[in-house]
Amino acid sequence: MNPSAPAPITGYLGILQFRPAPHWVPESVRPEIELIATLPVDEDTFRPSIVVTVNPFEGSVREFSVKALTGLTSTLRECRIIDVGGWERRPGDRPQDHLGIETDTSLQSRRIEYLHRADNGRLVSGVDHLVLMDGWAVQISTTCAVQDRLFLTADLEAMARSVELAPDGMAPPSAPVTAEPGYDATAAAAFDLPVEDLAPWQYSDGTDRGGDWLTPAAVERLQELGTVANGRLGWPGQDGSAAELEAAGLVEDGHLTEVGDLLSATLTESAFRLRLTGTAGDGDHLVQVFGLSDVALMVSQPGFGERVLGTPWESPGPEHLHVGMVPLSELSARLLAWAGASPAWNLLPTPALLAPAVYDARLAGPTPPPAGADPALTALWDQPWWVWRIEADADGAEGFPETTVLTTPQRGTYRVGLVPEPATGQDRVLLWPVESSFLLALVEDLIQAAHFGRAPQLS
Repeated sequence: MNPSAPAPITGYLGILQFRPAPHWVPESVRPEIELIATLPVDEDTFRPSIVVTVNPFEGSVREFSVKALTGLTSTLRECRIIDVGGWERRPGDRPQDHLGIETDTSLQSRRIEYLHRADNGRLVSGVDHLVLMDGWAVQISTTCAVQDRLFLTADLEAMARSVELAPDGMAPPSAPVTAEPGYDATAAAAFDLPVEDLAPWQYSDGTDRGGDWLTPAAVERLQELGTVANGRLGWPGQDGSAAELEAAGLVEDGHLTEVGDLLSATLTESAFRLRLTGTAGDGDHLVQVFGLSDVALMVSQPGFGERVLGTPWESPGPEHLHVGMVPLSELSARLLAWAGASPAWNLLPTPALLAPAVYDARLAGPTPPPAGADPALTALWDQPWWVWRIEADADGAEGFPETTVLTTPQRGTYRVGLVPEPATGQDRVLLWPVESSFLLALVEDLIQAAHFGRAPQLS
């Protein structure tokens, strides 16, 4: 052990111990919580925490995962599961270049990332680590504001990895498991290990959009009104756009209302802009974001849910766009919901390099799998495809690379890139599995980079 490392903190019942990171304050609360530590913050800031529970358990990690997922989604308000995957308790067991690829050791534990609504209405980020320790089921729950996850991850992971059985702790009582959950046959064959079926947690019932439905002409008129005096001093004349804006409560008696003024100002004075472009082979569909201060205006066409899953769009007409304000702290979650990333067992397909013509043909519509396709690629090929890319632009900043991602309903997400084939040097399309938790972090990093005028760290 490192002689400079602080002494471990023993849990409430003496079963576990861990080492809090610097500045984190350990507490002793009640028997149901074995370990807890929080990070002191300003009064109006969500307080980050790590909470560890321990219960006797004689099942597998797959059964533990299903039990934890069921508990999270049934007890937390507006809980949305972002990702489920293996977790390396020892960071050296998983090289960085294996991002998105499970290993024998990672599959012995689980990492569940999710979002939920706190009691005060704020959207917060949760990551739970599930570990089996000699008959004990250990659930390590870390919670913080969505925008804080990027820079708190190192401390939270270090504390989670420090959790271990305390010396001379009690032995677990018998706790047999009576239910056998279903498993993902394709992933189980690839891993040579049964893993849980994630389909019940892949897509939530949807997000309450709020906002308004406007035609492109009305959005354009709203933008015009923010750049001319008559938007605030009076707008003479009536047309179809005027009627739309008045019906939405954005214009009254020819004047921008308070809400209309906010939307118009965000359109015309935005400090940064994002655009996601998605296609299911039937043309492009967009969501555009205009960021100003701590809010953003989203102008959306149908996304993955509507184009691939058949979720109702519920617009008053085929040309209408959805227009709504979003707190900057919730923007990454909204964009990821539009893009469709969700938990799945990401499998490395073979072959991973495809001729561009083969890829383009599959994107345009169903085609037979490529010659030599393994079961992972065949399963991916048989799924509906949705390919999206994200672009960013900010005043006074540059260097925002585009990122392209393939999303499927059941077989997960893949980064898409053009690389030279080693043997021939010819361009090939690379499909590389990527966890949806990484995509959430990537989108959040891009938003923060655009907002603060810095270079992105993950793109």
